[in-house]
Amino acid sequence: MRLILAGMLLILAGGAQAADCSKWKASMEEGEGGSRMVARICNAVGGELTVECGAPGTLLMAFAPKGDFAPPGDNPDLVGSFSIKIGSESFDRDMTYWAMDGLMGADVAFKEKLALALGKADGGAISFASSKAGIADSSFPLNGAAAALKKLKASCRRG
Repeated sequence: MRLILAGMLLILAGGAQAADCSKWKASMEEGEGGSRMVARICNAVGGELTVECGAPGTLLMAFAPKGDFAPPGDNPDLVGSFSIKIGSESFDRDMTYWAMDGLMGADVAFKEKLALALGKADGGAISFASSKAGIADSSFPLNGAAAALKKLKASCRRG
């Protein structure tokens, strides 16, 4: 009986994790510097996008392509040029490979058009494309992004 119950709980937990990819969430998480607010979304193929507070007046935006990501040629100093699309808006942005985390990341000022567009989005998707960096395109839903980012920004120091 216990084995059946444990198996059912695992199945339900797996279903809950899959549902986590349908909407952005902002919550306190433990990290290297202690507790911090993080807004997060995943996608159906295994990638993840996070936004957290950076230096005063900035956000740190980072995404992990699906699977065990390593930069092309295992270049630990990779900087790739990305086209980031939110709805009909497109933004060109250099993103740096963060080797400790296995992510591509960038600082985004609160007042930049990219941050403003992301903070207003609540539906559709945000996509990252880079033909020159050799990294597969990634896309993430924007359901709940506006509320999650509002909560995140409220926890950040202003610059």
